[in-house]
Amino acid sequence: MWKVKKMSVVPRALIIVMALALVMALTAPVAQAATPEEIEDAIEDGLTWLAGQQNADGSWGAWEQVACTGLAVLKFETHATFMGMSPFDPAYTYHENVENGLDYIFDNAQEALSPLTSPHGNPDPDGDGGIYFTTDGHETYNTGIALMAIAASNAPSRVVNVPGSVVDGWTYEEVAQDIVDYLAWGQNDAGNEEGGWGYWENEAGWSDNSNSGYATLGLGYAEAPAPWGFGLTIPAFVFSELNIWIDYIQNDVDGDTDDGGSGYEAPWDWVNIIKTGNLLQQMSLVGDTTATPRVQDAVDYMETHWNDANQDPGWKGGLWYTTPNYQACFTTMKGFQSLGIEIIDVGGPLNWYDDMADAIVTTQNADGSWPGDYWGDSQLTTCWAMLTLEKAAPPQLALLPPFDTNRPGTDHTVTAVYKIAGVPQVGVEIQFEVIAGPNAGDAGSDITDANGEATFTYTGDGGTGTDTIEATAVDPAGAPLISSQATKVWEAPAQVPSMTWWGIAAAAIILALLIPLGLRRRLLDSRSR
Repeated sequence: MWKVKKMSVVPRALIIVMALALVMALTAPVAQAATPEEIEDAIEDGLTWLAGQQNADGSWGAWEQVACTGLAVLKFETHATFMGMSPFDPAYTYHENVENGLDYIFDNAQEALSPLTSPHGNPDPDGDGGIYFTTDGHETYNTGIALMAIAASNAPSRVVNVPGSVVDGWTYEEVAQDIVDYLAWGQNDAGNEEGGWGYWENEAGWSDNSNSGYATLGLGYAEAPAPWGFGLTIPAFVFSELNIWIDYIQNDVDGDTDDGGSGYEAPWDWVNIIKTGNLLQQMSLVGDTTATPRVQDAVDYMETHWNDANQDPGWKGGLWYTTPNYQACFTTMKGFQSLGIEIIDVGGPLNWYDDMADAIVTTQNADGSWPGDYWGDSQLTTCWAMLTLEKAAPPQLALLPPFDTNRPGTDHTVTAVYKIAGVPQVGVEIQFEVIAGPNAGDAGSDITDANGEATFTYTGDGGTGTDTIEATAVDPAGAPLISSQATKVWEAPAQVPSMTWWGIAAAAIILALLIPLGLRRRLLDSRSR
């Protein structure tokens, strides 16, 4: 007869604990995305670290310094914009970093002498030539990024004060316009490279969608309304030529894993998320929307490779680099942001920003920087990470101002600006709504005017707190448009402390004690005379 061994109490308790642990593991909630407070803390720590890396001459980095400086300055500028401040305001902590960085950029300006010509149109309407940066064979990268930093300064009338610079005494807007002229002239004119950009102007036989991505992002900032840019006019032929490049560089949908993505210098070459993010921003720049088939193909590519366990073609990192590809985060952000895309389908609806922000915040170094990787050193990755976290890219449907503060009970007005390829969209109905905050639910609508602008005014009667405002529209193809979000902080005026009954009683007691002392002092003084 088999004897059944009596189970001891300890093993039984252990089994119960293990069972409970298993149940908890199976029912554990999915990890939440980084909170707004965690994101803001990460940005603040990153800015502090980045400010400390600025060189004595105002630059950042040890190579491609105009480009590195442009990205750093852009980050400091956009942070000021989201705070509702000018980046040159002496009250802004990093105003000297911005000023010194821009001065370094201006000091490295080069002139492209007139005439600038193109077989497709006039790249230089004012006939005074163009401005570019560096002569090391990477002109397009450096010039596109420099344009972003200058246009995002929100100071078109500010005058350059850099003795010896070729642009000394020019306004920022004049410099930006001549950079636009240079990039329009430098766009390639024929062959497979037509409509794109190479490493330098009119590079025969070569365009790639890395150089082209930074050229078009610079143009996007220049064209965007304040505070994102200067609202400059881009020659129309630039957009029609860019359309040719977009159609060429996008991988055809034929059943392979590259379908819809962007190649490097050919549609089948080195397709990845970095360049497909560039592609989406370019599509937005020429007027495509989420209803455009080629946009949908590009988004399909992003969704297919979203969870790839690598930095290339994906972004999340894997075996060799366990951190995210921060440049891919940046290009993805600017592509999705420019088209108003908030949710993608990755085995179900996914908020791409929440997923990306969580990965970025959790990989920040203790000193505030982000790890360097194959694509850049810590200064570059830190810029890309923070620009992504702050969604720093001009949207197709802009909502202005992006940040404001006022007292409850007063009115607040926001303006939506809707343009396609620089052309104001007239007669479009814009819907506005406060989607979160003390005045959530307030809504209204307006029709865009000749400038492509529509306004919405509401009263902050919900008390103190922070409102998030959003505008939406429907484009001519029936696709929904979602604006950049605007933030309104309702702050009560500082209150003068009121006197409580306890305070009055205490004051009375103190006076009762002081009066006899005063009388005694006066009596003693009179006796001593």
